[in-house]
Amino acid sequence: MFGHVRTRRHILRGLARFVAVALLAGAIGAGLGVGIAELTDDGDPGPASEPGSISVAARPSGRIDLHVLSSVFSPAVSASGRARDRARLSVRLRATNDTDRAITLRNAVLVVEGQEVRPDPDAGRVSRLAARLLRPIGAGRRATGELRFEVAGDTTSALRRERRARLRVAGQIESLSLTFAQPARSAPPSPAR
Repeated sequence: MFGHVRTRRHILRGLARFVAVALLAGAIGAGLGVGIAELTDDGDPGPASEPGSISVAARPSGRIDLHVLSSVFSPAVSASGRARDRARLSVRLRATNDTDRAITLRNAVLVVEGQEVRPDPDAGRVSRLAARLLRPIGAGRRATGELRFEVAGDTTSALRRERRARLRVAGQIESLSLTFAQPARSAPPSPAR
């Protein structure tokens, strides 16, 4: 008779452990899902609002303080790049995340005469300075880095003509006054010996 009671207790304890583990796993899974959603949030609040903006409901509490350190326009140096009127705009800035969650600046938009350009997503692979702003910036943290924008054709012409652009990040707009880098020159061929 006592063995039967012990088996029931054993089963109930096992069931209680299972339920506790399932609840804990569910809570951890939900937390990871929310964290991943926040990190991958493209800021798209739906069709009714301005493209690239973050809706009030999706906006983290606090603010993102941006300080533009420089914005340098560099024309292409290769013959094919010059033929397509390609250039790079490198915007160096300091971002302070005064919100309650991690943010990235992947959704920043360069606005030039109504044309919108997103940062080069591959820049982080070739430049540590660019990677700093493409990685999440933790709540209450600061990062200094560079956003690189690759432009061509009409956008390049507009940047040359206007000598300014706007940077839109999380609903904030920063004006950029451009500095123009001198095109790099090809090295002369080395003399044959």
